[in-house]
Amino acid sequence: MASVIGRTKSQYYPLKIYSTRNPRLFFTTHEDDAITVQEITRFPRIFFFSSSVPENYRGFCLDQGPINIADVVLFCRNIQGRLANPQLLHRPLVYYTYCDPTCVTNSVLLLCAYLVLCEGCTPEEAFADFDRITDLPLEPYHDATYLPQTFRLHVIDVLHGLARAKSLGWVDVETFDAEAWERLYENPTHDLCEVCPKFVAMATPKDAADEWTVARPVSGWVGHLVELGVRACVRLNDCLYDETVLEASGIATHSLEFPDCSNPPAAVVKRFLDICDETGEERVAVHCLAGIGRTGTLIGCSLIKNWGFSAAEAIGYLRVMRPGSVLGQQQNFLEEVERSWWMGNLPSFLLRQSMGAEGGEEGDNE
Repeated sequence: MASVIGRTKSQYYPLKIYSTRNPRLFFTTHEDDAITVQEITRFPRIFFFSSSVPENYRGFCLDQGPINIADVVLFCRNIQGRLANPQLLHRPLVYYTYCDPTCVTNSVLLLCAYLVLCEGCTPEEAFADFDRITDLPLEPYHDATYLPQTFRLHVIDVLHGLARAKSLGWVDVETFDAEAWERLYENPTHDLCEVCPKFVAMATPKDAADEWTVARPVSGWVGHLVELGVRACVRLNDCLYDETVLEASGIATHSLEFPDCSNPPAAVVKRFLDICDETGEERVAVHCLAGIGRTGTLIGCSLIKNWGFSAAEAIGYLRVMRPGSVLGQQQNFLEEVERSWWMGNLPSFLLRQSMGAEGGEEGDNE
């Protein structure tokens, strides 16, 4: 077999084969397809395999990951199938990707996600073999803007988010319906994602087209929302559709508008979390314009307060469940939420803003 680097600190070089927590699963990088053909010819006993997902990631602005939950689950099942294949039982399985930092980062995420979700490894155990590789071209994930980064999301943060979700029973490779996720996400008539049993994150329905996007009438969303068990919808942007269509289907509507790409005011945070409490175990849909920035930020507040996520775990998990979630300063806002103590549904760092605000809570149309 080719030279294999084990569990000691080692220098990164393309073509070197590195071990993972699973003794049959390995990792390497190739500069191009010609090198791959060369290595397959040189080492016929090794089973080389790859995935097009890391190299085909479609990002928003400078966002380059992480990989969405449907592709994570399908990758995990692919690994399970290869490990169980009788024809491969006595062959080492070497996953390869290009040397490009984005490909390497998302490939490492996929391999580690498999170890966490399917083999019960902790995030630290799954990532340890990659952390030992000096100069491995891993890069932090950029948010879905063109702005300079003020927050760095790393592979290990995403793994911690997935591990926490797994412990809560929110992510299960065996039962997750990847096809259903893909049918709901970025569809011509609708765009929504199940984040967890409590929340559905979505873009706004639009009864009329504008210069940027086509119409997505609310009538095309209602059936999906009802099927997902949504009983309340929180709108964070100006209203672009007839809310009575939702109300006629038994979905209560709440208006908590605040500016695009900004942090939610104290009154909005408190009222949003109050609505979550008032709805009990009923599912709540949340949307702004694109359903990633304001939407992800408020859902992130709930993940931190009610389910024990750190800010980094919440952001990493949200971006897997709904790509692009939480933008710019909103990432730092969630860090402040994490550091705060709570006064009911108000984080302490917003207490002064709440006490100084005039006019009480934001409008809430119920």
